[in-house]
This record gives sequence, structure tokens and C-alpha cells, in this order.
Amino acid sequence: MDYLERGLTFLAYYGTGAATVEAVYNYFSDSEGGSGSDTGSGDDGGNDSDAGGSGSDDNKGVARTGTTKKVITEISLDKLNPLHSVPRPGKPANHVENLAQSIKTGGYDVNQAIPVLKLPNGKLVSAGGHHRVAAMKSLGEKTIPSRVVEWNSLSKAAQQRHLDAHYGKTLQEYLK
Repeated sequence: MDYLERGLTFLAYYGTGAATVEAVYNYFSDSEGGSGSDTGSGDDGGNDSDAGGSGSDDNKGVARTGTTKKVITEISLDKLNPLHSVPRPGKPANHVENLAQSIKTGGYDVNQAIPVLKLPNGKLVSAGGHHRVAAMKSLGEKTIPSRVVEWNSLSKAAQQRHLDAHYGKTLQEYLK
């Protein structure tokens, strides 16, 4: 998603009253390396048991680091549906391995929580952070910090942008 689309998604989710310079800066700073992989983060009102989160701190593997004002839910890696495979073109073959080592050493920064779309049929779709998902799986983790956005909470225009994107056909299949 390019910066214009991300900005529109931000405004659609948070409203124009939230569009302070600081809020927009923080929104764009939270994405993975400024790559445009964010969905217009939000939350689903808390830890939702339907989202596959553990709801407790029984995940003793990788430490969670950092702080955030956003609602973060631990989502079961087994319940996530990807939009594409990894590594993506242009990434080195050892990218996931290097990322896993970095996470193992420094912990998982909750400010890098992956964006997840919760579809009306209950399916959870990773809308970004596919390499982080693969890294956490390779470390034997069962869950990953996530920001869950209900599909129906997105504007029709934002939904259409997702469907028109390069991964739109995959998302259409998940919506069935």
C-alpha cells in the first residue's frame, strides 16, 4: 500500500480529528521499516477469544519488549492465514532466519505487532508481517503480538483497496 493509501486508511479508521502531525507520524513510524505493509491499525476492543489469543502470559518463549498505547492481542500462529508466501521477491533467502535470530536475541517488540484482518466468517488474515510470522514459527512460538481490525469496521473504500491490491485474489478466497 503506498503512503497515500495508508494515509487514507488512517483517516478512515481514526477520523480527521485524529490527524495531528504527531498521530500521523506515529502511525507511519509503527509500520515495518516504512514498507507500507500496514492496514490502518486498530483494535477489536480487546482480547477476543475468537481471535485465537492465549489470553494469558503462558507463552514462555520469546520475550515481548516495548510499550504501546494500542491494544495488542496475542494471536495463535496456527489460526493465521497468509496473503503471500515468504520470502518475498527481493528479500535475501536467509531473511527469515536473520529476523528469527534478531527476535530471539532482542525479544519481540510489541510496537511491531502484525496487522490482522478478522473477516466476517471468523478467518484471521495476516495483512502484513509475514516474515515476522515465519520467524516466530521457526522459533517454536505459538502466538504473535497482533493488532486486529474487523473487516466490517473498514470503510467500503478501504475494503475495496485491499481487494484490488496484488493479494486481492487470495483475500477474496478467504472471504468465501
